[in-house]
Amino acid sequence: MKLFACPDRWNLSKTYNSLSETYYSYDAHGRVTFTVQTSTSLNGAPGTNPSFKTVDYKFTNLSGRLNEVVYQKGKQDEFHHYYTYDADGRLVNAKVSRIDQSSTLLQLASYNYYLHGPLKNTTLGDNIQDIDYVYNINGMLKAINNPIPGTGGSLYPNDETAASGVLKDVFAEVLNYYHGDYNRLTVGLDVNAKATPQSSTAAFNATTDLYSGNISSVVTKTAFDQANYLPPATPPPNLMIQSYKYDVLQRLNNVFTETGDAATFVGWNATAATGDPNGTQLSYDAINDKLMQ
Repeated sequence: MKLFACPDRWNLSKTYNSLSETYYSYDAHGRVTFTVQTSTSLNGAPGTNPSFKTVDYKFTNLSGRLNEVVYQKGKQDEFHHYYTYDADGRLVNAKVSRIDQSSTLLQLASYNYYLHGPLKNTTLGDNIQDIDYVYNINGMLKAINNPIPGTGGSLYPNDETAASGVLKDVFAEVLNYYHGDYNRLTVGLDVNAKATPQSSTAAFNATTDLYSGNISSVVTKTAFDQANYLPPATPPPNLMIQSYKYDVLQRLNNVFTETGDAATFVGWNATAATGDPNGTQLSYDAINDKLMQ
């Protein structure tokens, strides 16, 4: 890859390698207004002219925010992305269209925010997925959806049901930093919640409370469809916790893993019968600080 810059403002004017070349054009504010890419790898036949792909960018006059991206304008494969923002300049809607007509717009995603600013919720497509975000008092991400069905209350309306026409969640994750890092009740994230490793469990003993921002453990749930596995086949576990330990230099040096079934889950095991009792040990080169296998 080679780069060329415009001599008057040092904006990038061209990049190229053996397969493609990309050219950039800017407006008076230094924003990219369109790019043109030629690609020999997309030729129809050897010896033909290289194909050209264009992308146009449109901005609002006052705020300078990107409000439209046009791929291959005027061509058969023309495609548009449209963006709208709220009064605070936060993205609230992303829509797409094959042609430049508002009547053909399709919803790509919509975004809602907490009153104090962070992203609260993302709805994908036409109610395909509703993704909820929860933060702790320090502003760090605590959870994406809820891995344990029915424990999230009104904060997670779609954790296991198609509420309001939105399909049930296919993914969830909880980040634990230290025991008691989230205290709001009825959300399924407090110290007594099912997803939280208790002091008598192997998952809890395999980690240490961390106040530096490092993650002490992660609970994830994925969308393995347990109902479609017929005997004698055994469905894979759809719930997992990984507990972490770090050395004095804050480098990861131990990973403990335990799995379970979210539908019947009541808590993590005291002896980690379904987990790894020894964990994964990691060590580092004392001179070069490199991970040793």
